[in-house]
Amino acid sequence: HEKVQSVIQMISEKVSSTIKLLLDFSALEGSAPPVDPRKQSAGKPVKAPQPAPNPVVWKTALWTRLEKLVDHLQQSCSQIWHLQRVLSKMRDPSSRSSLSEELAARMDNMPISRIFWSNMTKSLATHFHQSIQNSPFLESTLTSEYPRLLSIFNEFMKRLQTHYEIKQGS
Repeated sequence: HEKVQSVIQMISEKVSSTIKLLLDFSALEGSAPPVDPRKQSAGKPVKAPQPAPNPVVWKTALWTRLEKLVDHLQQSCSQIWHLQRVLSKMRDPSSRSSLSEELAARMDNMPISRIFWSNMTKSLATHFHQSIQNSPFLESTLTSEYPRLLSIFNEFMKRLQTHYEIKQGS
């Protein structure tokens, strides 16, 4: 039980750090000037400066990062689903029920995939919100090119569905 929870936690933390890294505008920018602490008001973060030199390059980098993010999310979901499948095939020697059922009973009757999905979506919401608040460039790009963002996440959902259907069939 604890080992499975630690695996879920480890994968969730990796997903969160990847989301944070790939949505970090200062990392995208590569050379963001340090924030002057005297310019912060009441502990609120100062928005990153608008990109000036070449927004096309930064937009390209942003979309590349978002595609990498979706790839990482899919890999992480696949790892969790694989773990869940393995646990569903293993049996508890005393009760003869699957280890997946045993774990779900100990985790408020939630399968590990649902726990992971909840962690992942909370992390996405938190980091997108923080990143957009800290970067007018990111906010304007994602707003003006929302159909592209939607397309990336729709493709992610299709890939997950296909992967899940293949795994269910085998």
